[in-house]
Amino acid sequence: MLPSIEAPQLRFYRMYETAQKPMLADESAHGLLPVRAYRYCEAARRASAIGWYVFPPIAFSVLYDGAAVFWRFDDSEDWRVLDDVVLSSEAQRFDAACPEAMQGHCPPFLGAAEEGMLQISTGMALRTNPGWGVLIRKPPNVPQKNHLTFFEGFVETDTWFGPLFINLRPALTNVTVRFQPDWPIAFVQPIPSALMTYKLAGCDSYVPAVTDLTKKDWSDLARTLTCRVGPDRVVAQYARTVRKRSS
Repeated sequence: MLPSIEAPQLRFYRMYETAQKPMLADESAHGLLPVRAYRYCEAARRASAIGWYVFPPIAFSVLYDGAAVFWRFDDSEDWRVLDDVVLSSEAQRFDAACPEAMQGHCPPFLGAAEEGMLQISTGMALRTNPGWGVLIRKPPNVPQKNHLTFFEGFVETDTWFGPLFINLRPALTNVTVRFQPDWPIAFVQPIPSALMTYKLAGCDSYVPAVTDLTKKDWSDLARTLTCRVGPDRVVAQYARTVRKRSS
């Protein structure tokens, strides 16, 4: 049996009316994991399932010319240089609901930074219970546009409360990138905050040569490698072992 730990207890707050509800991930990677990987690769299955998919609140396009980022809602519009973009309808709803001192501070939906970087809001905010934060990253095993660079970040959402966003940068110039609200733009993965407090220097060790493996190392390695070949080959031995252990 695996040791039990307190669940992270994520609470998502819908800040934009157009925001899409986060979707709990599953082992099929949104139905996009190859069938063979889904059946036999427990590592890929597990990586695909530990978190929630989050989405852009509306459809839009961006274009990077090497100096500036441009954006538009649909193909019928002219390109506009990207600065902080606040959706007027969301700003009105925000001002109608918030305390007077916060009026005019609706979180922007889209923003630009240096060197072609753009910040895309999901229209959501997030809290976790004490001791947990979230890693905001590229959705694992979900195909993404190969001309985007994702920048991951860890946020201590047990103490910090604010907009949930992802930082991206177009990898190619003069290529239109279209974002749709039904396709995940980021992955929210709960991580124990204590993991960030460790001084990792000194937490590892190093075995310099294969001749330094111990008897136990050789025994464990043999169990892993010999099950892959020969008449006694066991298909998906790791997956079977892990699933049995988890049950």
